[in-house]
Amino acid sequence: MSLTTPSLKHAIGAAVFILVIQRIGFIVLGKGHAGSLFLSALAIATNVLAITYSLNASRRGRGVLGIFWYLFASAFALQLVGDVGWAYCRYFDIAVPQAALFPSLFYRLFAAPMAITLFLQDDVRTSNLETFLDGCIVVGLVGLGVYQIQLAELSAHDASMGQLITTSTVVQCIMVLAAVARYVFSTPGRLRGLHGRLAIYLSVYGCVAFLTSYVDAYLPNIDDSFDLIWIVPTMTAAALAVTWRPGVAEDKPAEPRISRRAALLCFNLSMATMVLGSAVLGLRVVNASRIVGLVAIGVVLFSYAIRCALMQDAQEKYVAALQESNTRYECVSLATNDVLWDSNQADDSISWNENVYSLFGYEPAEVNAGRDWWISKIHPDDREQVLAGVRAVLASDKSVWSAEYRLGKADGSYAFVFDRGYVVRDLHGRPVRTIGSMQDLTARKQAELDIQKARQAAEAAAKSKSEFLSNMSHEIRTPLNGILGMLELAGHTKLDPEQTELLALAGESAGILLSVVNDVLDFSKIEAGKMELEQREIDISDTVAEAARTVLVRAHQKKLDLVYHVAAGIPRRVIGDSARLKQILINLLGNAVKFTERGEIILRVECETSNASDIDLRFSVSDTGPGVPPDQQEAIFQAFSQADNSVTRRFGGTGLGLSISSRIVDLMKGRIWLESEVGKGSIFFFTAKFERALLAATNPEPAIAQLLGVRALVVDAHSTSQTFLRETLSALGAEVTAVGTTGKGLEALDAAIVDANPFHLLLVDNHLPGTDGFRLIEQVKDLRGSLPGIVMMLTSDDYDTSVAACRRLGIAAHLIKPFRRSDLLSAVERVLPASNRGDVAGEAESCSDRDPARPLNILLAEDNRINQMLAARMLTKLGHSVEVVENGREALEKVKSTSFDLIFMDGHMPEMDGLVATRAIREWESGRATRVPIIAMTAMAMQSDKEACLEAGMDAFIAKPITIKAIQDAIHQVMDPAAGYAQPGREELNLIGQLPS
Repeated sequence: MSLTTPSLKHAIGAAVFILVIQRIGFIVLGKGHAGSLFLSALAIATNVLAITYSLNASRRGRGVLGIFWYLFASAFALQLVGDVGWAYCRYFDIAVPQAALFPSLFYRLFAAPMAITLFLQDDVRTSNLETFLDGCIVVGLVGLGVYQIQLAELSAHDASMGQLITTSTVVQCIMVLAAVARYVFSTPGRLRGLHGRLAIYLSVYGCVAFLTSYVDAYLPNIDDSFDLIWIVPTMTAAALAVTWRPGVAEDKPAEPRISRRAALLCFNLSMATMVLGSAVLGLRVVNASRIVGLVAIGVVLFSYAIRCALMQDAQEKYVAALQESNTRYECVSLATNDVLWDSNQADDSISWNENVYSLFGYEPAEVNAGRDWWISKIHPDDREQVLAGVRAVLASDKSVWSAEYRLGKADGSYAFVFDRGYVVRDLHGRPVRTIGSMQDLTARKQAELDIQKARQAAEAAAKSKSEFLSNMSHEIRTPLNGILGMLELAGHTKLDPEQTELLALAGESAGILLSVVNDVLDFSKIEAGKMELEQREIDISDTVAEAARTVLVRAHQKKLDLVYHVAAGIPRRVIGDSARLKQILINLLGNAVKFTERGEIILRVECETSNASDIDLRFSVSDTGPGVPPDQQEAIFQAFSQADNSVTRRFGGTGLGLSISSRIVDLMKGRIWLESEVGKGSIFFFTAKFERALLAATNPEPAIAQLLGVRALVVDAHSTSQTFLRETLSALGAEVTAVGTTGKGLEALDAAIVDANPFHLLLVDNHLPGTDGFRLIEQVKDLRGSLPGIVMMLTSDDYDTSVAACRRLGIAAHLIKPFRRSDLLSAVERVLPASNRGDVAGEAESCSDRDPARPLNILLAEDNRINQMLAARMLTKLGHSVEVVENGREALEKVKSTSFDLIFMDGHMPEMDGLVATRAIREWESGRATRVPIIAMTAMAMQSDKEACLEAGMDAFIAKPITIKAIQDAIHQVMDPAAGYAQPGREELNLIGQLPS
């Protein structure tokens, strides 16, 4: 436990108190045994106090600070031995001979620890000026000790006493001045404060020594009383030790006041002075005491040996560190290909390693060590920037500099280099050296240039590819538009069976060709990274139904059952890309129909994972086809690949469908895979992530709000279809009974009559085990004479045959499976009396009762003659009048001279294309109050083409080949629905299937 550290005020108070006690004791007790014992005890106590506080200070200090105070305590321990010895001799009246060294010698030996203390250094930055001052202090201490020893042995009335006192005073003055100079010129740091305390102590000690010597020689009558002041140096030492606290070293040391050359000279002179001075002093007192001279010389030689040992050790460490640094530098220089350099800021010289010759082709004689040589080799365009960067770093407090620039080589060319350096600063923050390395970047810059050229070439190639695909799309779709369009128009004319069959085969072939073109374009967009997903609110159930209905005709032709089921709990509306989702489903369903000869195809939608904002859906398409062998399942997802090459010859196709689907699934943050067993069919799975539609819960059902109180009977042999109908109607409040055979259907009807709780709605599938739905309806009519309620027929084969059978049996409505949920609800709303619906405002307006739209005056801009005839006839069939022009310039002139309700504009036309013409029309309209809707009708089918058309000012986009339905939908999109353009097309009437009364 350390002693409490008092303040300076307390230390001064304690010293004054001790002096007063000492003076009172001397006056009261006198020179007798009691007085001698008291004064000796007080001197011993003050010495013990100085030793104690010095040791306590050594515990507070660390490293060299602790050693300093430990040596300080050792010096007073030697004085303590002398005090105890003199107290013993005086108390017991022991006479001390003149030549005796004990106990006086111990008072003088305290100079040795003090001298060692002065040699302590804690900073390698210590200047040689401080070493010179060390030597002066040592000489002073030795001289003081020698003369005081001699004085103690001389008689008080010696004739030469004055000369001895004068010599001692000079030595003491030198010692005090040297101690003060040591403090003033010392390096700021941890030891500087201790040097100040040491200077204070030695100054007090020197003054007391001079005064007591003078009084002893010339005022012997008061010497006993005056000798009491020897307690002052001891109390001063105790006060200095007790008030010391470790401080924080300064960061920037002071600059030495003399040059290095002068410092070295002073150091050597100080060493010589120490040795010669000690020898002279030793010889001077040799007649009095040979031992005294030997002690003086021994102290000096001991101090000098310590200093030489310290210097030698430091020098050896410095040399070893320098050798290690040089070795490391040489190894780094050999191990790297970089140019290493060292710039001296004092003389602007630069030293280079040998790599400057090998990298830049210079001979050693050509490389100048001056800074101007390096500056002259910098490329003129880079020179000012590089030098400005160097000047900025040197003027600031930063230590790192770097730059890229061109440096001249021996052959006159320039190399790209990356140059970086570290600034070495002196103790005052001034830059003295800059060390760094220079790396040749020529190869890397050339590689970057090659990469940039390759990237530009790739971008140019991609642009050319995109333009080529766009042009090819236009060139292929333009004749396809004529082929498919004319086939569609021919299908509406009177044809015999053979002609109908031939046109159907031609249309199927053209459709396959269009599918191939679409696949190639989609694959090209994916490869170019141009395919992006739209994010809009979609109806999952309707999207799935629309995809299923797209392949419905092909499935019916092969007499395959095609059904879908959306699991309960899946939100009706989500945020996603409906078109791309249908593209995947159509591809998977189309493949299932293509490779399945008999059986069924089922599309299921289930929830994979769900949270508050997103939902992952799992789609699966299962078939009863031949299956895919395990070793071929991975290959079918690769571009232009199929499980069996013979499939292409048998069924056709590009082998791109699954590859495109796989890429789209990746864009939807999902995955696609296959589970299949040869001979037992296949199941294709894929997942896709959708955002939840925030307003989906507020959107009402499209056709009907609820069916509370309605009893419905579903007769359907297919379990998946049964589940779909039961869940859909039950969710709206209907009471649903579902059976799978004709017999169970009749039983359910009979039971309802017996219970006087008849069914309001009867939904019967056409295909039932043992018979069909039409036979069931006939049995009901034959046995009961009338139908039990509204009847809907769910057919999955030929539309015309179903319509004729429904008319004959009086069936109210029918739907073709698979149908959309919204189609089912719309049909139920139309056929179910309002009295049987819980919350329906009234019957919906039938399609046949809607007023037809007014005829439009349409301008058609098309350069291809066949496409002119095709589009004009389609528009005429829809009841509109058409005026045809062959290019954009004529279209612009027509718009200026004639009022049109709508414009159909082709993209590629001579003289002025559709984009330029559209911009010109929009510019002409900018000063007028009217704006004519413009629909792009072009064979440019790329997404970029669509974006370009809309950006030019067009209102809608139709990709060739066109259909009547596509034209009708586009007109409905751009015209105001309130004006009477919202009539459904013929295909929509067929799907809804309401029969005229």
